[in-house]
Amino acid sequence: MTTQTKTEEKYSPDNVRTRERAAFYDKTNLLWSRIKTHGTEVVTFPDEALQHELEHGYASEFDDKDEARIQAANELFENLAYWTLYFAPEFEEVETALKCGLTPFRFYDEDAGDVFFLALSGSGMDLSPKLDAYQALTSGTIDPGSKLFRQPDYFPVRRR
Repeated sequence: MTTQTKTEEKYSPDNVRTRERAAFYDKTNLLWSRIKTHGTEVVTFPDEALQHELEHGYASEFDDKDEARIQAANELFENLAYWTLYFAPEFEEVETALKCGLTPFRFYDEDAGDVFFLALSGSGMDLSPKLDAYQALTSGTIDPGSKLFRQPDYFPVRRR
């Protein structure tokens, strides 16, 4: 008989709460044409996201601070163009979004005001693990169809 640590017990398959991704995120693909047309009139990025790009993105190569900030904003805008499907999560956590490889942004809507969205920030692959990680870290739930925790290289399964 093997014994489990408290952490292993807490995150064992028996203790994970499931919740459909569709119940956690409202998704839309209707924003891109307005973003492309109106740019900074309808989209803003949190300061933490700009700072993250300044430190980790191509913008870090610029000596001039103003040029670097412009480049950081351009990189974030580019992230919105990869996949033009955006997700409005139940919880707004910018730092968690950045850790999960998502691009957080605010979209101004005349009826709803500023709405927080996440962009997938990539293309050509299954990016749902990013959304699954964000959902798990912010709500403690995971989509029942998620493959995130089924990756044996990252989350080894213990046999009982």
